[in-house]
Amino acid sequence: LNLTKTVDIDIFNYWIFLLLAAVVYAASHSFWVAALTTWIIFALTLIVADLTAPWIERQYKSLNLKGISFPHLTCLAWVPFGIATNWVIERIPGLKKIDMQPEKIQKRFGVFGEPLTLGFILGIAIALMAGYISKTLTLAINVAAAMVLLPKMIDILVEGLTMVRDHVEKQLKKWFPKRSFYIGMDTALLIGEPSVLATGLILIPIAIILAFILPGNKMLPFVDLASLMFLLALVTPFVKRNMFRMVIAGTLILICILYVGTSIAPEYTQSAISSKIPMGKGITSMSNIVGSATTWIGWVCVKIGSLF
Repeated sequence: LNLTKTVDIDIFNYWIFLLLAAVVYAASHSFWVAALTTWIIFALTLIVADLTAPWIERQYKSLNLKGISFPHLTCLAWVPFGIATNWVIERIPGLKKIDMQPEKIQKRFGVFGEPLTLGFILGIAIALMAGYISKTLTLAINVAAAMVLLPKMIDILVEGLTMVRDHVEKQLKKWFPKRSFYIGMDTALLIGEPSVLATGLILIPIAIILAFILPGNKMLPFVDLASLMFLLALVTPFVKRNMFRMVIAGTLILICILYVGTSIAPEYTQSAISSKIPMGKGITSMSNIVGSATTWIGWVCVKIGSLF
């Protein structure tokens, strides 16, 4: 508590740190190396959550995120990619003028810029690229509905969590009257933002294409494709909610993940076997896209663990 203002009350986030610990253990064969690594990374995650909270609150103005931070390692790990992408683009004359914020797209294209229409178009595009011809219309309607309904559902969730935050903050003030706190929440609160949701859908075909064209990659994206928007949720504020920059940052993130996933697949697979997780028929190794172990931070931890 003396190092950070974030109090993480989101118990569902802890599996992320435990997953990293399991893979580090598979690499090091040492309980204490895995435990120490997890403690250090958890502390650093809380500190980074403190630093990023003001940026996130300012950019997500439609959400009431005052007093909330996001100590979500899977997402925080990619913030440097967003900062670097934004820095580079700001110094390229032609590219820096491209502004694809949802509000500006809607203003410029009218009804064609509405989340409903954008979702419908993206649904058709994804269906056609996947060869899902017979049910293209069904997928388009489903994606359009998600673009409209998910933000409204998130608004309701945030409203309820605001009450929890206020109560926890009140209690903390009694215990620590001279300190202020952030309440740590899951990044799921942010995926209903139109730019995050739309860009996450755009990254699905990009992820599949990258898996086949990147030299040396051995990881094939599968179930995690539905969760790609999580990779962007905390990157978005640092690229000014500009979907053009988000796609570029997201592509760089996916390239990194595919190579990291390929690199640590032996340790990842061993941790799964040790945990008695059944592997599918014909599968000899596994990894994942949206997880703590396959971030660049996870890669560093696993490689350091292997030295022991």
